[in-house]
Amino acid sequence: MMSARQPLIVSRFAEGEYTNGMYVEGDLSTITILASVQPLTPEEMKTLPEARRNDAAYNLFTDTELRAAKEGSTPTNADQVTLPTGNFEVVNCAHWQNSVINHYKATVLKTIV
Repeated sequence: MMSARQPLIVSRFAEGEYTNGMYVEGDLSTITILASVQPLTPEEMKTLPEARRNDAAYNLFTDTELRAAKEGSTPTNADQVTLPTGNFEVVNCAHWQNSVINHYKATVLKTIV
């Protein structure tokens, strides 16, 4: 059976930290994942922040948990995924457990430069 998943490069920062009141990013690394890339449905597009609804957006279905940005005492930058159409930021990732094919569904938005 042929898989619909394709290899994608993910750039990931380790957890950052505050030093003397200044945020210092963690080290950057890259990993390769296999993911199926699907466009968001019109209903899913409506759930995006209003200012981002016209941005390119996709759902990635993968066995790898991707990281969205996290704030707090140990902040983390969102994973950046390289697709053929550019760089995208992970805005959320959910673990789907359905007893058939467990996987993660991550939503990515075009990175704003």
